Amino acid sequence: MRRHHVIAFLWSVALCACAMSARAAVTLDSAELTGQSGFQPRVGDLQVRDATPLPFPNDTRKFADVGPDGLNVSVDSLTGSWSTIAGNEILHQWTDQGFRVVFDLDQPATFAYHRGPDVDVGSVSLRADGQLQPIFWAFEEGDLSGTLAPGRYTFTGDTGARAFVPATPSGGRADILDVRLSVLVPEPAATVALLAALPLCRRRRALRR
Repeated sequence: MRRHHVIAFLWSVALCACAMSARAAVTLDSAELTGQSGFQPRVGDLQVRDATPLPFPNDTRKFADVGPDGLNVSVDSLTGSWSTIAGNEILHQWTDQGFRVVFDLDQPATFAYHRGPDVDVGSVSLRADGQLQPIFWAFEEGDLSGTLAPGRYTFTGDTGARAFVPATPSGGRADILDVRLSVLVPEPAATVALLAALPLCRRRRALRR
């Protein structure tokens, strides 16, 4: 048997042994609701205030927890607002709401992301620590799935109202609605297949850019 065949065989045996010996684990490090407000006076510097992060209430609208099947995060009804006012001391003011969920994986696992059809701006992203490019960064509705390598991940969203600075006096809102992320912990025997699938991240329905 050729040397590279032997190496491949031994690698497969080692992967199988690891897969059968332990089930992948996902650990929830933190789950917080974030906020920011600010205004730009006609004369003077921009004033920005970051709200104190709050834990997820784990109710029907905002939920983050780890169960037997893995991590499940659900975020609904985050709202930001913005306005520009002519004729007074303030040129632009806003409030934003967001979330930040940090979790760790000790073995490969699959993920499924969903954002519903009632989208009103607001960005959502999933990033791996140490990686410049996000796993995904999405503004619109859609579904994504793929495989995550072991490591630490940060799942974040922000309503993004601060970015709206129209030329004429006006106002509006920006929302994050119906966002869900599941990180599914595989059975031990499935871990080998996930190791082979790490380079893949398929889109069941591509998000519109």
